[in-house]
Amino acid sequence: MSPRTTKQVDQIRTFRRKEILDAALLLFGNNGFAQTSISAIAKEAGISKGLIYNYFESKDALLEGVVMRASEEALSIYADAVQIKDPKELLQRLIQQTVDYIRQKREYNALLISMSLQKATHVFIQNFTQKKINEMLPFFQGLLEQIGFTNSQDEVYLFGAAMDGMTLQYLTSENEELLDKTAAAIIKRYIK
Repeated sequence: MSPRTTKQVDQIRTFRRKEILDAALLLFGNNGFAQTSISAIAKEAGISKGLIYNYFESKDALLEGVVMRASEEALSIYADAVQIKDPKELLQRLIQQTVDYIRQKREYNALLISMSLQKATHVFIQNFTQKKINEMLPFFQGLLEQIGFTNSQDEVYLFGAAMDGMTLQYLTSENEELLDKTAAAIIKRYIK
Protein backbone atom coordinates (compact mmCIF):
# COMPACT_ATOMS: atom_id res chain seq x y z
CA MET A 1 0.00 0.00 0.00
CA SER A 2 1.50 3.30 -1.07
CA PRO A 3 1.40 6.39 1.16
CA ARG A 4 -1.45 8.83 0.68
CA THR A 5 -0.90 11.96 -1.33
CA THR A 6 -1.45 15.41 0.15
CA LYS A 7 -4.60 15.68 -1.96
CA GLN A 8 -5.93 12.39 -0.54
CA VAL A 9 -5.19 13.48 3.01
CA ASP A 10 -6.99 16.79 2.41
CA GLN A 11 -9.99 14.96 0.95
CA ILE A 12 -10.14 12.67 3.99
CA ARG A 13 -9.91 15.64 6.37
CA THR A 14 -12.67 17.48 4.51
CA PHE A 15 -14.86 14.37 4.55
CA ARG A 16 -14.23 13.72 8.29
CA ARG A 17 -14.91 17.35 9.17
CA LYS A 18 -18.21 17.19 7.28
CA GLU A 19 -19.15 13.95 9.07
CA ILE A 20 -18.43 15.52 12.46
CA LEU A 21 -20.36 18.70 11.63
CA ASP A 22 -23.33 16.70 10.30
CA ALA A 23 -23.44 14.55 13.43
CA ALA A 24 -23.11 17.57 15.72
CA LEU A 25 -25.86 19.45 13.91
CA LEU A 26 -28.22 16.50 14.11
CA LEU A 27 -27.62 15.94 17.82
CA PHE A 28 -27.44 19.63 18.84
CA GLY A 29 -30.63 20.35 16.89
CA ASN A 30 -32.58 17.37 18.24
CA ASN A 31 -31.24 17.09 21.79
CA GLY A 32 -29.87 20.53 22.54
CA PHE A 33 -26.29 21.68 22.95
CA ALA A 34 -26.00 21.07 26.70
CA GLN A 35 -27.46 17.57 26.45
CA THR A 36 -25.13 16.49 23.65
CA SER A 37 -21.72 15.12 24.55
CA ILE A 38 -18.63 14.89 22.36
CA SER A 39 -18.87 11.11 22.88
CA ALA A 40 -22.38 11.08 21.41
CA ILE A 41 -21.22 13.12 18.43
CA ALA A 42 -18.29 10.76 17.87
CA LYS A 43 -20.60 7.75 18.02
CA GLU A 44 -23.04 9.36 15.55
CA ALA A 45 -20.15 10.22 13.20
CA GLY A 46 -18.68 6.73 13.52
CA ILE A 47 -15.30 7.95 14.77
CA SER A 48 -13.38 8.05 18.03
CA LYS A 49 -13.94 10.85 20.54
CA GLY A 50 -10.26 11.77 20.37
CA LEU A 51 -10.41 12.24 16.60
CA ILE A 52 -12.96 15.04 17.01
CA TYR A 53 -10.34 17.04 18.92
CA ASN A 54 -8.04 16.84 15.88
CA TYR A 55 -10.66 18.95 14.09
CA PHE A 56 -12.24 21.06 16.85
CA GLU A 57 -10.55 22.17 20.06
CA SER A 58 -13.78 22.13 22.10
CA LYS A 59 -17.50 21.55 21.96
CA ASP A 60 -17.98 25.32 21.66
CA ALA A 61 -15.62 25.41 18.66
CA LEU A 62 -17.65 22.59 17.14
CA LEU A 63 -20.84 24.61 17.68
CA GLU A 64 -19.24 27.58 15.92
CA GLY A 65 -18.27 25.30 13.04
CA VAL A 66 -21.83 24.01 12.75
CA VAL A 67 -23.29 27.52 12.74
CA MET A 68 -20.78 28.91 10.24
CA ARG A 69 -21.22 26.03 7.79
CA ALA A 70 -25.01 26.11 7.99
CA SER A 71 -24.99 29.87 7.52
CA GLU A 72 -22.90 29.54 4.37
CA GLU A 73 -25.32 26.91 3.07
CA ALA A 74 -28.29 29.18 3.85
CA LEU A 75 -26.76 32.10 1.97
CA SER A 76 -26.03 29.92 -1.04
CA ILE A 77 -29.71 29.04 -1.52
CA TYR A 78 -30.51 32.74 -1.93
CA ALA A 79 -27.64 33.52 -4.32
CA ASP A 80 -29.55 33.09 -7.56
CA ALA A 81 -32.71 34.78 -6.26
CA VAL A 82 -31.03 38.15 -5.86
CA GLN A 83 -30.64 38.29 -9.66
CA ILE A 84 -34.41 38.85 -9.92
CA LYS A 85 -35.10 42.49 -10.74
CA ASP A 86 -38.82 42.73 -9.88
CA PRO A 87 -39.03 43.43 -6.11
CA LYS A 88 -42.34 41.58 -5.62
CA GLU A 89 -41.10 38.51 -7.46
CA LEU A 90 -37.83 38.65 -5.53
CA LEU A 91 -39.54 38.89 -2.13
CA GLN A 92 -41.91 36.06 -3.01
CA ARG A 93 -38.98 33.87 -4.09
CA LEU A 94 -37.03 34.67 -0.89
CA ILE A 95 -40.03 33.79 1.28
CA GLN A 96 -40.55 30.50 -0.57
CA GLN A 97 -36.86 29.63 -0.39
CA THR A 98 -36.96 30.35 3.34
CA VAL A 99 -39.90 27.95 3.70
CA ASP A 100 -37.94 25.30 1.80
CA TYR A 101 -34.90 25.92 3.99
CA ILE A 102 -36.97 25.66 7.17
CA ARG A 103 -38.22 22.26 6.01
CA GLN A 104 -34.83 20.98 4.89
CA LYS A 105 -32.73 22.30 7.80
CA ARG A 106 -35.01 21.73 10.77
CA GLU A 107 -32.15 20.80 13.11
CA TYR A 108 -30.15 23.92 12.26
CA ASN A 109 -33.08 26.24 12.77
CA ALA A 110 -33.98 24.55 16.06
CA LEU A 111 -30.38 24.85 17.21
CA LEU A 112 -30.07 28.50 16.27
CA ILE A 113 -33.32 29.46 17.99
CA SER A 114 -32.58 27.51 21.16
CA MET A 115 -29.02 28.86 21.35
CA SER A 116 -30.19 32.41 20.75
CA LEU A 117 -32.28 32.12 23.88
CA GLN A 118 -29.18 31.24 25.92
CA LYS A 119 -27.42 34.57 25.48
CA ALA A 120 -25.28 34.40 28.59
CA THR A 121 -23.70 31.06 27.76
CA HIS A 122 -23.38 31.43 24.00
CA VAL A 123 -22.33 34.98 23.19
CA PHE A 124 -21.02 33.81 19.81
CA ILE A 125 -24.53 32.84 18.70
CA GLN A 126 -26.00 36.11 19.93
CA ASN A 127 -23.32 38.14 18.14
CA PHE A 128 -23.61 36.04 14.98
CA THR A 129 -27.40 36.36 14.90
CA GLN A 130 -27.29 40.11 15.51
CA LYS A 131 -24.71 40.56 12.76
CA LYS A 132 -26.88 38.66 10.27
CA ILE A 133 -29.95 40.70 11.25
CA ASN A 134 -28.01 43.95 10.83
CA GLU A 135 -26.85 42.82 7.38
CA MET A 136 -30.32 41.78 6.21
CA LEU A 137 -32.46 44.64 7.57
CA PRO A 138 -31.35 47.30 5.05
CA PHE A 139 -31.79 44.88 2.15
CA PHE A 140 -35.34 43.92 3.13
CA GLN A 141 -36.24 47.49 4.06
CA GLY A 142 -35.17 48.61 0.59
CA LEU A 143 -37.15 45.79 -0.99
CA LEU A 144 -40.30 46.75 0.94
CA GLU A 145 -39.76 50.36 -0.07
CA GLN A 146 -39.55 49.35 -3.74
CA ILE A 147 -42.78 47.38 -3.36
CA GLY A 148 -44.50 50.50 -2.08
CA PHE A 149 -44.50 50.42 1.70
CA THR A 150 -44.27 54.04 2.81
CA ASN A 151 -43.13 53.17 6.32
CA SER A 152 -40.63 50.48 5.34
CA GLN A 153 -38.53 51.12 8.44
CA ASP A 154 -41.31 49.87 10.73
CA GLU A 155 -42.61 47.32 8.25
CA VAL A 156 -39.27 45.52 7.99
CA TYR A 157 -39.46 44.71 11.71
CA LEU A 158 -42.95 43.26 11.30
CA PHE A 159 -41.75 41.25 8.31
CA GLY A 160 -38.82 39.87 10.30
CA ALA A 161 -41.07 38.99 13.23
CA ALA A 162 -43.49 37.23 10.88
CA MET A 163 -40.68 35.19 9.32
CA ASP A 164 -39.21 34.31 12.73
CA GLY A 165 -42.67 33.42 14.01
CA MET A 166 -43.30 31.20 11.00
CA THR A 167 -40.04 29.37 11.67
CA LEU A 168 -40.77 28.89 15.36
CA GLN A 169 -44.33 27.80 14.64
CA TYR A 170 -43.10 25.12 12.24
CA LEU A 171 -40.37 23.91 14.58
CA THR A 172 -42.83 23.45 17.41
CA SER A 173 -45.72 22.00 15.38
CA GLU A 174 -43.96 20.40 12.39
CA ASN A 175 -47.24 21.00 10.58
CA GLU A 176 -46.53 21.29 6.85
CA GLU A 177 -49.97 22.68 6.00
CA LEU A 178 -49.68 25.38 8.67
CA LEU A 179 -46.25 26.36 7.34
CA ASP A 180 -47.62 26.71 3.82
CA LYS A 181 -50.64 28.72 4.98
CA THR A 182 -48.47 31.03 7.08
CA ALA A 183 -46.09 31.60 4.17
CA ALA A 184 -49.06 32.31 1.88
CA ALA A 185 -50.40 34.86 4.40
CA ILE A 186 -47.01 36.60 4.58
CA ILE A 187 -46.77 36.66 0.79
CA LYS A 188 -50.32 38.05 0.55
CA ARG A 189 -49.50 40.83 3.02
CA TYR A 190 -46.24 41.93 1.42
CA ILE A 191 -46.90 41.31 -2.25
CA LYS A 192 -50.05 43.26 -2.97
